[in-house]
Amino acid sequence: MVVVPRHIVEEVAVAAAEQEVLEAFLLQRVRDGASLWGTYPPDEATRREFGEWRSQRERA
Repeated sequence: MVVVPRHIVEEVAVAAAEQEVLEAFLLQRVRDGASLWGTYPPDEATRREFGEWRSQRERA
């Protein structure tokens, strides 16, 4: 159980949704053969790739 103060519910929900998208991206990279090192937790290069991937998905 998690209790979130009412005044930050939306902020927490948005951050949690964003984390879910990042986790899905990272899982797919590992499934595609990427090394766990640098992928999880994501280093700067992986975060940059995530940003590019995210931008492409939003444009499609």
